[in-house]
Amino acid sequence: MNIAIVVTAFALSAVGQNADAQAKVEAIFEAVETKVPPGTPRAVVQERFKKLAPAAGDDFRVRHAYIVALVHEKRYGEALQQAGELVKANPEYLHGQRLRAWLLLTLKKYPDALAALEALAKLIPAQEATSDDEVSCIEAAQFLGTAFGFLEGPGAAAVKEPVRTQYQTRILARVTGKRREAFDQQVQAVAELFANVRRDGEAAFIQAQKEKQETVQRIQKEEADLAQARSKSEADKNKQTDKLRKEWERLGQDLATLRDSFNDYSGQLVNLQNQRAIAAGQLSVLSNPQTDSKGNVPQNARDAYNAAAPGLMVVIGRLDGQITRLTFALDDVVRRGAATEARMSQLVAAGQRAGESFAVQDDLFGQEARKLAGREARAREKAAVVKPPKLGEKARTFNSYDEFLYESEKQRVLDALRDPS
Repeated sequence: MNIAIVVTAFALSAVGQNADAQAKVEAIFEAVETKVPPGTPRAVVQERFKKLAPAAGDDFRVRHAYIVALVHEKRYGEALQQAGELVKANPEYLHGQRLRAWLLLTLKKYPDALAALEALAKLIPAQEATSDDEVSCIEAAQFLGTAFGFLEGPGAAAVKEPVRTQYQTRILARVTGKRREAFDQQVQAVAELFANVRRDGEAAFIQAQKEKQETVQRIQKEEADLAQARSKSEADKNKQTDKLRKEWERLGQDLATLRDSFNDYSGQLVNLQNQRAIAAGQLSVLSNPQTDSKGNVPQNARDAYNAAAPGLMVVIGRLDGQITRLTFALDDVVRRGAATEARMSQLVAAGQRAGESFAVQDDLFGQEARKLAGREARAREKAAVVKPPKLGEKARTFNSYDEFLYESEKQRVLDALRDPS
């Protein structure tokens, strides 16, 4: 029996949570979230943060975290360079493609942005996915809808209509079903809010943004509470796993000791049994001497018997006692070994039951998380973020319509770390 059985029974996911990658990601977010004393230049934090730039061999999710931090610091050019490295090495990483497209649109690199949007659309599978994957597909479709809503409205002058239409036609061929609904709703949401801002100016924008932010904040609070509960469940699982593992290891050591004792006792028993067989054989020879022609036992045979037989009987009696004690000791070792193996089997069963329980609990957490993610996505699509009160330059800037929400993007990275792929 191997300890890996117990670990497997608990369904411990490598979830791709590489300890080194986790530590680097946490360090990046901690650095960028550092509050500087009043009067201290932000450059102090940025210099410290810059030392955490991902190395060539780092996990791709470390680079994702670094890009999120760069955008938080509004260092869009550096972020775009890092995003290029990210998708070059991991072309099928949907979140990376989405972030790169957002940066290209924000930096007004529209031809490259259109190609990036098509690359993102190609990562959306034709068939509806399950669980978290489908949430990501819906979010990707919403982002594509926001992008084309912007390019059809506020950013219409930035791209020639035939070029935009060609890309949009190819992209929509891959966005079907619920994804198409999400795409169309977001196009409409951007158009309606853009029209409201042109008509009503700042007041309409402020109210729409306030309501949207309040809704999103409530949902994010629920998501944070859920994440905390999920973290506690994970800690409980690890604690119980550790407890079972330690007991398994102790029992394994006990079983090894018992096996050594069994082998030792067995060797001694074989030796004693051989000695008894020799003594018994000698006694048998003395007890059955050859008779002479008249059927009488020779005197020398009687003398030999009288001289050696009593001693041999004592030896045999002593050996019988030792053999009996060793037999009892062996029986005890076998009994204790069987009890130890039975307990180890119980540990496996306990691990399997606990693993199933934690798996069900984690699935419930996942379902709730997906519901909250869907609610948050819908809350965003009801009121796309438009920062400018007037139709000036900012009104035709993409990130005014798709605000970068640091906490949400940070959570994407943390969720990606749970994914072993």
